Amino acid sequence: MTFDARKSEKPMRTASRRFLAATLFALLSLGRGYPANAADEPSAPIYEIGIEEAWIPLPDGVRLAADLFVPRGGATGERFPVLLEYLPYRKAESRSRNYSLYSYFVRRGYVVARVDIRGTGNSEGRLIAYEYTDRENEDGEVVMCESGAIVEYILERYGAGRLAPPIGSPARAAFLQWLHFAESTAFPPLGIIVWLTRYRGDAEQQAALLEDARTRAEAGLDFLQRGLGSKRFLLGDGFSAADVMMGFTLAAARALGVLDDRHPVLNEYLARLQARPAFQKAAALA
Repeated sequence: MTFDARKSEKPMRTASRRFLAATLFALLSLGRGYPANAADEPSAPIYEIGIEEAWIPLPDGVRLAADLFVPRGGATGERFPVLLEYLPYRKAESRSRNYSLYSYFVRRGYVVARVDIRGTGNSEGRLIAYEYTDRENEDGEVVMCESGAIVEYILERYGAGRLAPPIGSPARAAFLQWLHFAESTAFPPLGIIVWLTRYRGDAEQQAALLEDARTRAEAGLDFLQRGLGSKRFLLGDGFSAADVMMGFTLAAARALGVLDDRHPVLNEYLARLQARPAFQKAAALA
């Protein structure tokens, strides 16, 4: 799919019946991984960013609502490849988030099309039957944004005693500590590394900040390795939701080169997590 700058003020004229959602943010996705060579330099940003609203007509007359994040400042008639994100999450409510995330691609010559699925957000039409299960519809008005809190909510509502020690049990405190340590303490310095090296592309100008982030990330791994010790999982022999949270953080740390041979216990632990059949099934779907 390409975008023609000469037609940027007109609605998009054609659309496929199917949309393949582009994998825009693989850097932060556990199942999708990171670029193979972490040392590769990103291309230089050469465009400004513009935002347009467009309607995509379907063959049955229904129109899909789209936000187009487009490169500005290029040559007249220049054409750009398009990254498509097709989701049921109301594009208009996430423009500020989308702008900061999409800007990396747009400034390097990509159009990002954020499209509301048929029957959701500003798009016309109705959802297909059984698009959501009854369970999803029951939680349809629940909006949460913190990973650890989301995991706790799911466990309380649907866990039926699985993947978490009971409230008041001796292991509950350690469970809560590791569940939230993964995102609130161990991951933030990794996020800084990703931002400086992948999105901003000015790591050389931010050497002191980058080094501080790496030092804090390594300190977090040191603490985790001491806490894990000889245990198979964070709470002992039993796998828990705390391991789910920690697995993402460790995979990100390895991809960024922070988790290396200096933490053999954590490397073995991550290998156990990724060898689980449930992880393998999820990774195959990613």
